[in-house]
Amino acid sequence: MVLSPVCYAAEEQDQEILFHDDFTEQGSNWIIESNVSSIDIANGTMNFDDTDDSTDVLVNAGPWESYCFETEFIPNSLEYFGFYTRYSDADNHVLLKIFGREKSIKLLQKVNGGYYTKEFSKKYNFKYGEKYKLAIKVYGKKLELYINDELIGEREQITVSSGKIGFTSLESDVSVNDVRVTKVNDIYIDPKVGKKKTIYVSPNGNDNGNGSKEEPVKTIEAAKELAKIRKIGNNPVEVVFEEGEYNISKTIT
Repeated sequence: MVLSPVCYAAEEQDQEILFHDDFTEQGSNWIIESNVSSIDIANGTMNFDDTDDSTDVLVNAGPWESYCFETEFIPNSLEYFGFYTRYSDADNHVLLKIFGREKSIKLLQKVNGGYYTKEFSKKYNFKYGEKYKLAIKVYGKKLELYINDELIGEREQITVSSGKIGFTSLESDVSVNDVRVTKVNDIYIDPKVGKKKTIYVSPNGNDNGNGSKEEPVKTIEAAKELAKIRKIGNNPVEVVFEEGEYNISKTIT
């Protein structure tokens, strides 16, 4: 699988791969949460058949907090097929569902065993037999969905803080060709050139913060370190000092 640019910052050459399975070998990387096994792993693919029973498959690794989950898949028939992210348990997780007859995508979140809440819904017509590249990036409370490297939707109210990845299927014939999970920073930035990034500094901040307005850092040294990470290509970086007294002993450069 060609690595998705949405998951890999140009300056992060040693970005940590948390999990990878290209399905070339049989193993125990996956747990099937279903009464009926409708999964076959062979010849570099994980194949879901169109059984009437719902099938859940969860990775036997993790959990993780901030990461990019990317995969390639080919739908051959679709009732619904889903991609779990931040799957903590059956009562706490995020689920992206794709629907064939409805020609739609829905991002759902379940918290503390309640009903699913719909975070966003989009029309999307998946063509049978075609290969699609999907990437779901979660960092902090934000989630971004990409299909074929195009941003399809995003949400900034993801309250499930960590979890695994996985799949769910009902009456769908789908082949998954490759799965990769890569660690990203909570402050990971969309690598499109020209978008200004802002870092906030406050006397009441914390250098373990992410530099957002809600979680400012305290010192200019911490802001400069964040700026190194946030500056991708020609993206400008703005540092905003909130009102208050700062103990600065040398010239800021």
